[in-house]
Amino acid sequence: MPEALRDLVHPLVPASTTRRIRELFSDSGSGFAARRDLTREQTTRLVHEQLRTINAEFGPGSDLLAEPSRLYALFTWAGLADPALVFVMLVHYCLAQASVVELGGSTERIRELDELTSFGSFLITEPRRGSSHIATRTQATYDAARDGFVLTTPSPVAAKLANAALPGVPKLGVVLARLKIAGRDCGVFAFVVPLRDERGLKPGVEIQPLPGMPMFAADSCLVNFDHVRVPRADWLADGATIEACADGTTFHDPCADLDARLVRTIASGPYCWSAISTALSAAARGCVTIALRYASQRTTMGRTTPRLPALAHRNQHRPLLGALAEAYAITFLANESALAYTSKRTGQESLDDAAAPWSSINASSALTKALVSRGLENVAERCRRSTGALGLMTANRILDYQMLGHAFHAAGGDNQLILLDTARTLAEPPPPAEFEGGLEQGSVLDPAFHQALAEVREHRAHQQAAENPNYDTSLELANAHGAALTLAAGMRAASRSADTRLVTDLCLLHTLETTHACAGWLLANKLLTPAQALEIPEALNTLCERLLPDVNTLIDAFDIPGSLLGSPRLGST
Repeated sequence: MPEALRDLVHPLVPASTTRRIRELFSDSGSGFAARRDLTREQTTRLVHEQLRTINAEFGPGSDLLAEPSRLYALFTWAGLADPALVFVMLVHYCLAQASVVELGGSTERIRELDELTSFGSFLITEPRRGSSHIATRTQATYDAARDGFVLTTPSPVAAKLANAALPGVPKLGVVLARLKIAGRDCGVFAFVVPLRDERGLKPGVEIQPLPGMPMFAADSCLVNFDHVRVPRADWLADGATIEACADGTTFHDPCADLDARLVRTIASGPYCWSAISTALSAAARGCVTIALRYASQRTTMGRTTPRLPALAHRNQHRPLLGALAEAYAITFLANESALAYTSKRTGQESLDDAAAPWSSINASSALTKALVSRGLENVAERCRRSTGALGLMTANRILDYQMLGHAFHAAGGDNQLILLDTARTLAEPPPPAEFEGGLEQGSVLDPAFHQALAEVREHRAHQQAAENPNYDTSLELANAHGAALTLAAGMRAASRSADTRLVTDLCLLHTLETTHACAGWLLANKLLTPAQALEIPEALNTLCERLLPDVNTLIDAFDIPGSLLGSPRLGST
């Protein structure tokens, strides 16, 4: 059964490939073991060398992009190894190289990124202005005389955020800029721009290094462009054309309008979201492995119940088993999203008035990213609190993983904006006919009850958001939809499991905690009776008692080597 459960956790690639990846990341000679004796710059350099190791063993990047499931499996282990590695892999493979490949970059540039002659950087955000993704100020002006472009930062407010501050590390930027032809705004396109090589910055590229984030090594900086020349071959035209004619220059774009062009230009988003989701769900598994191992080993010395493991006490096992259930829930959700994107590329939607334009590319993947990053934040917070003082020590990694969740609350599309955009899309069609309730007799320990409750909760939230669209009703609709998706993914995993009862209990524990958290709304909307609400705490205790004997089986299925986690309490396995 542990092997079957392990396959549920790691379904993206064949078991033999998973073993190869695990061996690479757990091999002490490969350089992936957790290190605490390095400076920020040393750690950042190490992460780039780790990317070289991954690329040599499983690359090149263009092959990984053609087989996304293998790429996402690598992100699973990167999420456990180091948050900084997740960031560098994400920018190189899923943003920079995906853009060059998807939008028609030259063979030479693809080879440069494949061979890691240069590391990729993706310059989209202008952090000194809000909503900069949909109001890009960096300009690329077409120079007809030289048939190329001049890249300019019009003011300090338009400086781009990048990871290009590390001396001696070549960086090739994919820069999003507003194309201007004879003063006409032709939309936001991507341009391939060398930022620096081994000798230093390229002409016209100016950077301002930024302070590092706690426990997150990154060579972040602001970048300004002072009339940087970009040849036509480095314009990622994506089917658009510029032609000389008798009257001057003609421009044609197959995209219908400027919004559609922006959506196409950031078409690498789905690669990015599934990678984030798989990495962050793995980090959640790392958190609960550390915390549950520690709670199982730590002996308490209470007078009434001496020499019991901490996990035997309810104030430990309720939050930690809840964290375990949430880690499994977001793992099933992230895996489904990654497999769905691998099997079929979805079509682009209209940008319309989206607050977070990346969610216009693939709303399902974007929502999954928001749910998974929030889930990691929840899991890490519970594990850190339950582990006491040791949870605050960086050597025990929980803070690393928590910081990863915090970082991707905003990175890759702001979670709150994604939720609001999701609600806007869901509320556009009128809600279906009144849903038949009949839930007042249901048991809070019955999976069928929770599946029906999830459906009626979303239906009622849909009605309210359609009738009175505002901030609160929109968030409720998005959260109800997310809860339904998460429960459905978990129940599908349970149906495939060799031990349906065990996985079903995990799903029940997570969804019952979700129900408990929104019980006030459910009661106010008469979707839950007072008696059912009062039954929830004891039902949570019942589920925890049923799961407690299987804790080791459930965390063994994660298959995480202790050397990779680097927690002194775990040691090496």
